[in-house]
Amino acid sequence: MRKIRSLSALLFIAISCLAQEQVRTPDSVYLTFGKIFRAESIPSPSFSNPHHIAQYAFFRCSNGQTKQLLREMGHVETDADLGKAFLTYVREFGPDLEQFKRQAIYLKFHGYFVNKTITVWYYYLVKKDGAHLAHDPWISVHRSNTTGQCALTGIFLYDPRDGTPTMPKNLITSNDNIK
Repeated sequence: MRKIRSLSALLFIAISCLAQEQVRTPDSVYLTFGKIFRAESIPSPSFSNPHHIAQYAFFRCSNGQTKQLLREMGHVETDADLGKAFLTYVREFGPDLEQFKRQAIYLKFHGYFVNKTITVWYYYLVKKDGAHLAHDPWISVHRSNTTGQCALTGIFLYDPRDGTPTMPKNLITSNDNIK
C-alpha cells in the first residue's frame, strides 16, 4: 500500500510538472507599450519573454556574438522552412548590429501583432531617455502561440539608398486596442 501511494505521488508530481511546462504565459503579461528596456546580456534570459529576447538578442548581435545567439535560440514558427529562413536572416543581418557596439542602446516596445500561430513584438532602438535614434531603426521578435518561445526575427536598419523600412501599420500599440 505504501508503494502504491508513493508511486501515485510521484506520478502526480510528474504530471503536474509536465502540465506546468505546457502552460504558456499569456501575452498580456508582457504588454507594456512604450516601456524602455536596456539592450544587455541577461544572465538567464527567459526565451518565453519577448522583452528579454529583444534585449538579449540585440546585445549578442551588436557585440559580435550572432553565432552564439543562434546556437542558443531556435526558431518559433510552425512552418519549419519559414523558421529556418528567419534564422538565416538573423545569421546574415545580425552582424549589422555591430555598428552599435559599445553604445548604450535601449529598446522601446512600440507595438504588437497577433497572428494565428505567432505574435510579433516591435521595438524601436532608442536612447536611455526614449528619444529615437537617427533614421528610426527597429527590430522584431516572434513568439509562438503554441510554446510561448521567442526568437529575434527582424532587424531593420538605415540604408543610405533605401532609408529604413517602416514598421507595419495597424499594430496594437496600447492596451486600449487589445481585442
